[in-house]
This record gives sequence, structure tokens and C-alpha cells, in this order.
Amino acid sequence: MKDESSPAREIESAFGQELVRSAVQVAQKREWKTKGTGALFMSGGMLWGIDEREQQLRNIRITGMSLAPGTSRLFLALHAPPVGALLVHDLCSGTEKRVLHRERFECIDLAHHTDEPWLACSLRFQNGTANIGFLTEDASDMSEVTEGDSIDEAPSWVPGTSRVVYQSAGVARNTEGFPVGTGPFSVMSLDLDSGDMEVLLQDDRYDYLTARKTRAGDLLFIRRPYEQFHRPSVLRTVSDVVLLPFRLLRALLAYLNFFSLTYSRKPLTTAGGPKLEGADLRELIVRGRRVEAARHLRETRDADRALVPRTWELRRRKPDGTEECLAKSVLCFDLGPDDSVVYSNGTTIFRLSADGKSSRVVTASLVESILVIEDVLR
Repeated sequence: MKDESSPAREIESAFGQELVRSAVQVAQKREWKTKGTGALFMSGGMLWGIDEREQQLRNIRITGMSLAPGTSRLFLALHAPPVGALLVHDLCSGTEKRVLHRERFECIDLAHHTDEPWLACSLRFQNGTANIGFLTEDASDMSEVTEGDSIDEAPSWVPGTSRVVYQSAGVARNTEGFPVGTGPFSVMSLDLDSGDMEVLLQDDRYDYLTARKTRAGDLLFIRRPYEQFHRPSVLRTVSDVVLLPFRLLRALLAYLNFFSLTYSRKPLTTAGGPKLEGADLRELIVRGRRVEAARHLRETRDADRALVPRTWELRRRKPDGTEECLAKSVLCFDLGPDDSVVYSNGTTIFRLSADGKSSRVVTASLVESILVIEDVLR
């Protein structure tokens, strides 16, 4: 684990860069369709200046990471709609190997077994559901162990066992069958040998996320207040009616500004100033929840500005059922090989000492997930 004085090292996926180059080349060949009079011939997905497939290839994301125990092999799950891939990056040599690559494959939340060459993961599907799956390191064998109209994510192995803990939430659908929201996330435990399933944490008031079991039997997790996907409100309805003319005017201005940029490459408005580099932190989607990151950044007055509210708590539940709050405003966390706790508020990574004190490790513009890697590069 590096401290704040150590330089950060960036790892790039060769396969991801290859997809980006391919998308750029396709966009350049079709540029005449999106410029000048050529834009008049656009239709369907090309109406807005870019082919849908090109746009999807630009949206490349690393959706899971896991280090094979005792090695320098870092497994990466990559998603670039409509394709997905499982890659192996060697941290020592810098080489990368493609293990699996196919369409409609979206794998997230990789987790290596401590003793066997198996990975647990969450497999997402186009109908809005996700199941817990297992696959070998060479992807020669893959199976799903959960099913149903639910979202099962963030599997984690219980040390020294064949049991995994994961988070699960039911999917709410409308009369046409489209997903419109989820129920509260609970923490489940599944024994792969016996098939026994157990509910570890469940409360209609909270979401329980990314649970991890320590060797001592403690359960660590993030708890956040559950927000219903639909809340009928007279005040909200009145507000929508009052603001409707202003929203229509804003939409019309954005529409005209788009065509001005398309044909003259000059915007109609300049009040917003130049576009800032880096991630757009106005809003984030974290585990199915929209987070107003910009507002939380403004409300945080100390140096360690948080992207999520203080109600997002990192908690520890002991085997006797007692609970304690370890930190607030926690977006993600991970456990080290010695069960040390490392967490982030979205902009800063902290290490939690045995006496409960937090020390800053490194700061960044956006931290979405954490994977603790110890003694690999030494």
C-alpha cells in the first residue's frame, strides 16, 4: 500500500486502448456524414452526429478487479457495449492477456478464492437483473449460482471456506415489464458445497452494500438509507407544473445550441465557460442510486471532500451481533490480507488503524472502487 508521498502508477488496458483506436478510426471514416451538408443525410442513431456503436465503444469501463493470491496477475473485467472481456494484467512485467471476449458479456465485482483458481462475479443481463456466477481463471468453466428477478452483486469469499457473501435486491417492474426500481439491498450468504442460503442483514430502512467477512468472523459493510423508487407527493407535482415552462425553454435553447455547434461550430451560449477536464462530478450512479456529488462537495468544508453524504456509513458487525460505525461518507472499501481496512469517500483514500483512527493515503478526482494489493511489486 502506497502512502501519500509515493507516486501513483497508472495501468492502462491494451485491449481497451485497441477498442478506442478502432472507434476513432471508424468515426474519422464517417466524419463526412456528421459535418456540413453531409449531416442532412443522417438518420436514426446518426442524427445526433455519431453512430450508436461508436458511442458505445467510447464508453469503456473497468467493471471489476481481482488479484490472484500469491501472484502478480491482476484480473480485469472490461465492458465496452456491446462487448465485454476478461483480461489478465501482470503487474510485474506489464503484459496483458485476453482470457474471454464476447458480445453481451457484462461481468462486474470480481473476487478471487483464497485457495482455488476460481473467481466469483456478478453477471448482468439486459432485462435489468444480475446473478452471482463463478468461472475458472481460464474461463473454461462458467456457471450461475443464483437466479430470479433480482440484482445480486458484490460477491466476496469468506476466508478459508466455500461460502460467499453478496448483496441482493428485488427488481420492481411496471405493467409492461420494464424495471422501474429496486427494493432495499440485503446481505446474503451462500454455501457452494451444501447450497444453503442465509440472510445476514436485512432492513426495509437501509441498503447494505459490498459486505466483507474477516478471518475473525466480523462482517464489514456500507449502510445507506434506502430511498423508494416512487414517492407520490403533491408538492413535487405542483413543483413540476410550475417549472415546466422553464424546463421547456432550457430544452429549446439546448436544441438550438446543438445545431449551432453542428453547422457553425460556435455555441449560442458562453455563460458556462469552457468545459472542465476530467470526470463530470455533478451526479454519480452508485449501486443503483443517483448521488448529487456536486452538492455534497459543496457541503463538505474540510480538506477531505466527500462525494456521498455522511449517512453512507462503513460499519462492523461482530459475531455476537453488536455493531459499530467505523467511518462516515464512505463510497467504497476493501480489506487487506491482514484484514486491515482501506476506504474512500470518493475523492480521498484512507487507511483505518487498529485503534479506529483514519490516515490519508492518497487523493484523486474520483475513486469508484478499491482493491488492496500488498507486497506484489516489492
